[in-house]
Amino acid sequence: MDMEEHPITESTPSRAAGEELLRSGDPEEACPEEPLRVDSGSTVSVASSPGDDADKVRVPTEPERILALGYGAADTACALGLQDRVVATSPLPADANAVLPPRLTSVPIADPATSEFSSQVRDLDPDVILVGADAGVTAAELRKTLGDDGAPIISYEDPGAEVPWSESARVAAAALGREKAMDTLLTDFIGFYEGAAEASTPSDTQVSVVQFDGGEPRIADPDILGVRILTAMGAQRPPAQLLEDGEPVDPPDYSPIAGDELSGDVVFAIKPPGPNGEAEMRSVFESERWEELSPMKNRRVFVVEPSVWQGRGIVAARTAVQDIAANINRYSADG
Repeated sequence: MDMEEHPITESTPSRAAGEELLRSGDPEEACPEEPLRVDSGSTVSVASSPGDDADKVRVPTEPERILALGYGAADTACALGLQDRVVATSPLPADANAVLPPRLTSVPIADPATSEFSSQVRDLDPDVILVGADAGVTAAELRKTLGDDGAPIISYEDPGAEVPWSESARVAAAALGREKAMDTLLTDFIGFYEGAAEASTPSDTQVSVVQFDGGEPRIADPDILGVRILTAMGAQRPPAQLLEDGEPVDPPDYSPIAGDELSGDVVFAIKPPGPNGEAEMRSVFESERWEELSPMKNRRVFVVEPSVWQGRGIVAARTAVQDIAANINRYSADG
């Protein structure tokens, strides 16, 4: 099929053979119009990195200029209604506009990998700097580069640390003076996904999640956001994709792997990132292996955005729930 004739875009379904690009959330409505309620006081003492209560710094509870170095920082600022106070971000995923509004995806980029980063940060004059595991720089490196006389630098997630996304969101929110507000959002989120699970009954469906490496499909990593959300919603997984405490396990003797390990009742395929991602994915969809998958024949394959399913915050998490609930019992458009 001609890719130029049938492109995969934000609003156009892919017609290759039954797969369809999902855009369940509305980025324009992702952030509250007004900032959520601040905790208390004009400043708050927070740990400079997760779990390091011995090294605390004071940050303003009403920051006016936020430097969000990390996708999760931008997500948290949005969730708290602080999107208009973000003065710059580190490079965001190319498809971040599937989750975040233009107000956040169009701010200046402050890339720690560039030579002008230090001078750019000084010109931005932030009140607080949030640093995530995907920022391309650690908080310690930033402090060494920028010195101690600038804005407080808070690491809300450490590279390599196995910390739930919800805890990282709480740390980032605390650095923005709104830990209690985030606690409320997270409590509401539990009710949101439990209600979605009750309505869509994912426990009745074997859900396969596939991602792509160098054009090759494989079972998605068990620790990505979308897989964690599926687990929380009680979805079944195919025998080859079973998890226990977030780790892959061998299928039980009474449920051996039958057929392709990528198959299931429904497949959520995470679109590869980068400019060649669409071409890589289309090549897989036109392969003999993929065409033989029963969900492909049954039009139960859906393409999902990496910024959602590999997201790093509560806004992405809510969108993943919407993806699952709206499509787990649906058939994609005819090819």
